[in-house]
Amino acid sequence: FIDFGCGGGALLNELKKLNPNSECIGYDTKPEMVTFAQNNNDEHIITNKWDEIQNIVNKHHKKTTIILSSVIHEVYSYCTEDEINLFWTRVFNSGFDNIVVRDMMLSQTITHAHNYPIKKIKKNFDPIKIKQWEKKWGTLDEHKSLMHFLLTYQYDDNWARECDENYFPLSIEQLVNKIPVDHSIIFKKHFTLPYIKKSVKNDFDIELKTKTHGKIIITKNI
Repeated sequence: FIDFGCGGGALLNELKKLNPNSECIGYDTKPEMVTFAQNNNDEHIITNKWDEIQNIVNKHHKKTTIILSSVIHEVYSYCTEDEINLFWTRVFNSGFDNIVVRDMMLSQTITHAHNYPIKKIKKNFDPIKIKQWEKKWGTLDEHKSLMHFLLTYQYDDNWARECDENYFPLSIEQLVNKIPVDHSIIFKKHFTLPYIKKSVKNDFDIELKTKTHGKIIITKNI
């Protein structure tokens, strides 16, 4: 398992518990996170050098799975167009047998308007932050902006950074369209994260019904 954007390595540890015979490898572009993960994980390979990942895939005769857990939206938020293209090249052209994606994504079929009672939000949330949000992402009357806001509003301690991130750079349909013809989808789920539904209900008394997250498992055809 290769965890792309491994951070401190928590997912690697859980994967190892579930699959004791597996090799768990962490990749992160931030040297400080690699150092942190290395200091806390002595049984995993942790690196910020893609050549090391590619060499492992090329030399080992094992099934390889790359995991993109809440990674795609960060790539689109902080990378240049060339870096985004390189990211997809690495994901699809490095020889991984499986690609696992979990991230925030809407459907391109959602309507522009919505029927959610945003008065409840404006009554119970900081109006200054709402103005900041709408200046950056558009009015909460817009469906996509509202869904984006409802995934972000709880990050009070890290508001500036989270408010700046684009949580929905790709729709689930756009992501599927990026999959090369020599790959196939073996699992796909578009859903609303239960924790988010519960939080929105508790904080604003709003029943969240829009699907906000996607899980996809992609396999390379033999």
